[in-house]
Amino acid sequence: MSRNKNDNQVEGSNWQAIAVQSSGFDYCAAILFVVVRLAYAPLRQLAPDEAYYWVWSRHLAGGYLDHPPMVAWLIHAGTWLVGSTELGVRLGAALMGGGVVWMLLRWLRQWSANSVLWGAILLLSAPLLAVLGTIHTPDTPAAFFSVAALFALLGAANQPVDANQPIDGRRWMTFGLCVGLAFCSKYTTILLPAAVGLALLFDPRGRAELRRPWPYIAGLLAALVFAPVLYWNARHDWVSFRFQMAHGFSSDQRAWWIGLGEYLGGQAATYTPILFALAIGALIHYAAKWRRVDLGHKILFCAAVLPLLFFAYSSTHRRVEVNWPSFAWLPITVLLAEQIAGRPRWRSWATAGVVIALVSTLALHFPDTLARLSPAAGKLDDLTGWRQLAAKVDGLRGDARVYANTYQDASELSFYLRGQPDVWTLQGLEGRPNAFAYFDKQRDWRALDRLVFVTKYSADALAADFPYRDEVNWSLRSGGRELRRRWIVFCSKTAGAGR
Repeated sequence: MSRNKNDNQVEGSNWQAIAVQSSGFDYCAAILFVVVRLAYAPLRQLAPDEAYYWVWSRHLAGGYLDHPPMVAWLIHAGTWLVGSTELGVRLGAALMGGGVVWMLLRWLRQWSANSVLWGAILLLSAPLLAVLGTIHTPDTPAAFFSVAALFALLGAANQPVDANQPIDGRRWMTFGLCVGLAFCSKYTTILLPAAVGLALLFDPRGRAELRRPWPYIAGLLAALVFAPVLYWNARHDWVSFRFQMAHGFSSDQRAWWIGLGEYLGGQAATYTPILFALAIGALIHYAAKWRRVDLGHKILFCAAVLPLLFFAYSSTHRRVEVNWPSFAWLPITVLLAEQIAGRPRWRSWATAGVVIALVSTLALHFPDTLARLSPAAGKLDDLTGWRQLAAKVDGLRGDARVYANTYQDASELSFYLRGQPDVWTLQGLEGRPNAFAYFDKQRDWRALDRLVFVTKYSADALAADFPYRDEVNWSLRSGGRELRRRWIVFCSKTAGAGR
């Protein structure tokens, strides 16, 4: 698995020769990815969680209830650059997705140049990376900074196991910086340094690294970068950590095998079934020849396997969201591309897998059509209808403040209402805790004389404070399906103060 000096020899088709010989191939692939993402970004309305993180970006802080603050900082930067639009919200996601493409292909060029073309095909056809580069959630910066951390470290780590050359201290420092930024993106990125530590522990050269000060200095640097998040949590009774612990480690009382089956099925769907099977085969291959695998590939292997196993175990206790282990599939793509390039018998299966992945990716770009074809795709309804709901509320609200009973509705309305006003949830009435409770300048809704309440259900809970109510039943239908239904309720403390 060590670097071959003859890797630059051209083998295979002319297209492969171009990929091997052209030093700009990885740049071109990354630019292509970014251009496609930026062109598509304004065409779809924000997903509810994206709108939620956009609301965070208007209330910048060192942390939030649900996640660390990186996604809010990046959205704030994007909207500052190009405006408070869908493109502004998603600008950072597109650029970071392109950065991931470039770094992964540079790895492949350094380690096994003949696999670069396969790496590009896998990455550009993958629905996972298309989603990470379009829908701006904490997973996007978490994946980018995690890949950047490995990229910094592995540039010097790909040496035979008997090599005596240590990893440069500057690479360790860059690794620590990127790990800290990953921590500021998503808490589960703690699995990355844990995976690197395992790889070092089970490799002779890695154990030599652990006897040097640089890995520990990198850890201190990561903690320093993460300090603002720790400070915010300390000031707020560690609420974000407590929320995530309850969210990630509670039990939903399902049979363990049901949860594990759903988890494996979700991961197979994310990476597409054939490529999922090939990826598992690649991991088995590296595990079987562990002693002959160099340190760089051991680090990639552990970075892929540890998140998959961690969330597999978690799935036996509670439902695991399909995106939680998404980072694992990025190092797996590097390992799989090398195996496909070196195993001709895998290529026909890989080609079939890529076709399925590409079809899946293209289908995701047309959520209206996909949702009509498959009831299972109903989640894609979240990408449409919000502008229409906001237009209805705009036509009825007058000068009244708008509230909603869920953070999703409040966030979408705040983004799409005329003038993008603050729209809040009714604290104390919504079941799920949300970040709105920790924002400054939130006016107590009970002190208002009148308000507009947008709800999925009813406004009966407001009866004690607002005895006079006027309701409008709004629904949006498309292709014979009801996409969304809401009650728009005018609430007042005095008679005749409605619309």
